[in-house]
Amino acid sequence: MEKDGTITKPIGLKIIVIIGPESTGKSTLCKQLSTQYNCDYLPEFSRAYLEGFTQEYSYEDVLIMAKGQLKSEKVFSPNAPFAFIDTNLLIYKVWIEEKYQLTIDWIEEEILQSKVDHYFLCDIDIPWEEDPLREHPDENDRKRLFDRYHELVMKTGVPYIILHGNEDQRLLEVLSYLNEIQ
Repeated sequence: MEKDGTITKPIGLKIIVIIGPESTGKSTLCKQLSTQYNCDYLPEFSRAYLEGFTQEYSYEDVLIMAKGQLKSEKVFSPNAPFAFIDTNLLIYKVWIEEKYQLTIDWIEEEILQSKVDHYFLCDIDIPWEEDPLREHPDENDRKRLFDRYHELVMKTGVPYIILHGNEDQRLLEVLSYLNEIQ
């Protein structure tokens, strides 16, 4: 990491972000890729932060989680040609927009400075699974959120693929792409 906090990417390392609405298989896919490449992946910071919470989270908590996600990304140093990241600041941007109708300048700036090489956007064609940390089981909400992530990923200008199908189909599509760019 540089003195200004920006990520210094090792030569050849490709930063791969798995993104999408909740309950679309992001964490599962990251775990599968981690196993496939025998490497670490960066889990979603908010899940670790919120597990064990007994009270409702606050706006301040979401900002703490966004900062924690960013810090985690900046220090993440995988032992493979790929850095697999389960969500990034785009998730927090949407979260804050949705829940608090706000835009946070530093999040916007960090997204613009991001060093992501490729996004895999998980479609909502995997059934929603109940989880105490999930808030959007409604199919219309899931579709609206997917469309928002799609819009944001396109705006980054970073290459992306939308993943459809079951877990195995998604993994095969990602592996096929990664084998091409490795």
